[in-house]
Parts: sequence; C-alpha cells; structure tokens
Amino acid sequence: MTKRRHQPNGRSTIYKGADGLWHGRVSMGLTDQGRKHRRHVSSKSKTVVTEKVAEWERAREDGLAREIPQNWTVEAWLTHWLEHLSRPFVKQGTYEGYRAAVNVHLIPGIGRHRLHTLRPEHLERLYVSMLQLNTRRGTPMSPGRVHQVHRTIRTALNEAVRRGHLARNPAGDGQDAACE
Repeated sequence: MTKRRHQPNGRSTIYKGADGLWHGRVSMGLTDQGRKHRRHVSSKSKTVVTEKVAEWERAREDGLAREIPQNWTVEAWLTHWLEHLSRPFVKQGTYEGYRAAVNVHLIPGIGRHRLHTLRPEHLERLYVSMLQLNTRRGTPMSPGRVHQVHRTIRTALNEAVRRGHLARNPAGDGQDAACE
C-alpha cells in the first residue's frame, strides 16, 4: 500500500484505507472551540464516497452546510425556542398560544424527529391527524387551531434556519395551503 499524502488545508480527501474501504473526508469549518470540523464517509464503492464528498462540498460552498453539527431534536429546539427566543420578546397571550401549540400538539406529534430530518410530509401527517376525530372530545379539531399550530412551528423553524440549524424550513413555502 502506498503512503497517503495530505491535501492542502481545506481540501477534501478520498483514499482507500487498510480496512479495504474507500474513505472520504471533507473540511466543513471550525467548531466553537476553534478545532477543524471534518465530515467522514466510508463505503466499499469509490463512486459512493466520491458522490457524498461532492455533495458535502457543494453544500459547504452554497452555505447550506452547518459548520458545527448539532443534533437537535424537534422537541429540544421547540423547548429552547419557546423559553429563550420567544418568551422574552412576545406578549403574554402570544407566548401562551405558542406554549399550548408546542406542548399539546407539536412535541407529542413530531418531537422525537431530529430537526435536520424533519420533512413537510411529517407536518402534513400531523395536521391531518389533528383534523381527524379528537379522542378526548369526540370531535375534530378546528382548522383554525391546526393553522395556529402550523404558524407556531413555521415561526420556530424560521429561527432555526436563521441560526444555521436548518438549511430550509419544512413548514415554509407551500405549507399554508394545507391548513386553510
């Protein structure tokens, strides 16, 4: 096996390791502690590794890659957003509406998802289940209440996008029509 040479700073590397697998490493920036953050992928196929490295490089160049991966769950993000980012800055009535939407509907419905894996389809299924029969009352939830829940998650996820935790808001464009 030939000796592996290091690429210049910031360059991605693809190499075949002693384990027989192809490995790819991509520099994504720096951590909060100032250390280099590199993503790693491995596969038996060089093509798979090359495609993943190219995808990460495009995301990094387009500014869509988070420099520091943070494995927020939807529940953790919503709780953080509710208490630290909305409560101090909104009126009490607005906060109470957000809190009810988060604790009664959003966390039980989609809270276990990882923030970066949340898709519009998850939200659509939540909204449909809310519109179906409510087991406690035996009646469907009003479309207005479902829309209020949607506005809450959209607002919270917009902040996640602004802070770089998400590349796109799954409750953003085109979702309002599903609730009206």
